[in-house]
Amino acid sequence: MMQLKTWALALTLGRVVEATILQNGQVRETNFPETKISDLSAYDFNTYDADAAEISYKGRWDSKKVSYWSAPGFVFGFSGDTVAITFGKDTVNGTLIGYRISGMDWIFTNVTVGGTHLLVTPETLGIGETYPVNPQRFEMRVSNWGYGVQIDKVHVRTGESLIKIPPYNRTIEFIGDSLSAGDFQSYEGLSSFAYGVGEGMGETEYYVTAFPGICVADQECWGNPRGQVHQWFYSSDTSWRATEIWGDNPEPWDFEKMETIPDIVVINLGTNDNNVANNVSAEAYVDAYKKLIQGVHGKYPKAQVVVMVVPLLSNLNPEP
Repeated sequence: MMQLKTWALALTLGRVVEATILQNGQVRETNFPETKISDLSAYDFNTYDADAAEISYKGRWDSKKVSYWSAPGFVFGFSGDTVAITFGKDTVNGTLIGYRISGMDWIFTNVTVGGTHLLVTPETLGIGETYPVNPQRFEMRVSNWGYGVQIDKVHVRTGESLIKIPPYNRTIEFIGDSLSAGDFQSYEGLSSFAYGVGEGMGETEYYVTAFPGICVADQECWGNPRGQVHQWFYSSDTSWRATEIWGDNPEPWDFEKMETIPDIVVINLGTNDNNVANNVSAEAYVDAYKKLIQGVHGKYPKAQVVVMVVPLLSNLNPEP
């Protein structure tokens, strides 16, 4: 009987572990709230286009307001207690986004192609919590590095407005691969190494130009057709959806229109170059890394560049 009870307990615990994800000792929510509006005509909105001057985009977005790379987002101030966003045709269905009011906890939801999602209501965490400090600050970030969204419209209640939020005075950019992008992390881009450092610095703008599997050398690595020495200069990443949108003629990144210029650039690359499956020679690796650093200095002349050391580079040996 004791043995049967032991097996029953083990099976019960097994089911609990299998069905529950613990994060820092707390159950992590995976059933995110439904935010899509079924009947847009039932709402009375003041609507802004995606290129409204009041919206400050963070990270890499192309001229169509399509997001790329890891944890891209935007910020604006708003009056009232309602915010809704309409997502365009180049949104990947089911993309997970995080949004928050005035630095409160992230709220997550899955968004849809062409859908209008009601993200802020009078009951949303953070509404009214910063009074008398105004305006309230809305921030949204794309959590999935492999997916993305297109912003079509931003809505607030009729009679209310968006307000431009000045950027912070300090900026850091991360150029990297899976570690920086958040590959296999619980919330991907919003639980990555790069996000943790950038957010943890406080009052700092952070951009994460990273994609899993990418090499610094300009060659195919784990499905990425180009390396960072090439792709960093473009709006889009090396994903399948970037190819669907831009084909073989991706849009160059407009460095001149960046809201802030990075003071610090952290480069963490080389793990994929080091993998024998990608067959990158030491000469190609070093040459590409030097060119990338030179390119960063060319675009950000005053930036401090920090190169993270990649361990175990024993495979990057020159050919005899």
